[in-house]
Amino acid sequence: MLADPIAGAVYSTPAAAAADGVHAAADPYEHPHCLQRPAAGAVLVLAPGPTVPPEQAARVATSTAALLEVRGQRAAELRGEQMRLHTTLVRLLLAGHTAAVADTLGGSRLTHVTVYRLTGADVPTAHQVLWRAVGPSLAPHADACTLLGRLDGELVVAELHRGGDDGRVLRLVSRVSERHQLLAGMAGPLPLAEMPTAHSDAAAARHSATPDRRIVPADAVGTSRLAPLLPTAPYARWAGAVRRPLTPAHQHLLLVWLRTGSKPRAAAALGLSAGTVRARIRELSRLLRADLEDATVQAHLLLVLRAPASAEIPGGDGPGPPPPVWRLCRTASWTPRRSGPGPTAWSADWSRI
Repeated sequence: MLADPIAGAVYSTPAAAAADGVHAAADPYEHPHCLQRPAAGAVLVLAPGPTVPPEQAARVATSTAALLEVRGQRAAELRGEQMRLHTTLVRLLLAGHTAAVADTLGGSRLTHVTVYRLTGADVPTAHQVLWRAVGPSLAPHADACTLLGRLDGELVVAELHRGGDDGRVLRLVSRVSERHQLLAGMAGPLPLAEMPTAHSDAAAARHSATPDRRIVPADAVGTSRLAPLLPTAPYARWAGAVRRPLTPAHQHLLLVWLRTGSKPRAAAALGLSAGTVRARIRELSRLLRADLEDATVQAHLLLVLRAPASAEIPGGDGPGPPPPVWRLCRTASWTPRRSGPGPTAWSADWSRI
């Protein structure tokens, strides 16, 4: 059995022995009957039968490990070229060349992407370790494909699939992050054409990562628990009216800025200069007729950007100019109510929206 420290059992004969082999590699002193040899960054574990002479078992283990090392060296010679190809494909996706990448991977079966962005001092080593664990392949017409690229000193993992993944890459990224002390943000699944959005969202999420929580999904950043409590139809109408003058690019810029908490961090996530982000936010402040530096306005903006599309609500987006962002607190009248013992709840009168 060949055990990788991150991926677990890479190969096992018989397959049922994989779990025992992983346990033996993790704690060799508890399994003295097993022979172990380092091999190509993994551990070769052999469990000789009771009738096999120890000398013969040792020769088999040593020879097999040596052959694996030769194969590993050959793979390492090709790995640099493969890594450069992966990085190029990631850059093409970020530049919007979705069709070209899909053609390279064998067609349109891969429709969605989940993106991870990892940073830390040990990114180069983590890249090698994760590469071995994932075993990425560009085989055409596959149901999933994982791209690993190094961009501007960080590790970008783009998992392409058909709308849902089995969690394997997430588990491997989590183990590598813990082992190599990395911080990571995760975004998706999103349609493949929205790879740039997923890339920015993952960077925004990563700013909330800590040593106690090394991977943060984008959905966990900036999510308001108040939104599900608001009456859907009037809330969506108000949010839709505020969003009316905003393009999708405007909304994405605002969301990344609010998630990261600062203009320099938003600039890094979006690949823009801090001055450009400041200028665009000033322009949006004039467009929305609101002081976007005000904390209350920022909270309202998060509600606006998290609201369901008003087109999905009957009677949404009526005529007339958009209301100011800050009008939420004026249109909803909050009153206390009690329903038995316990803390006071609050309800809102949205009749004037």
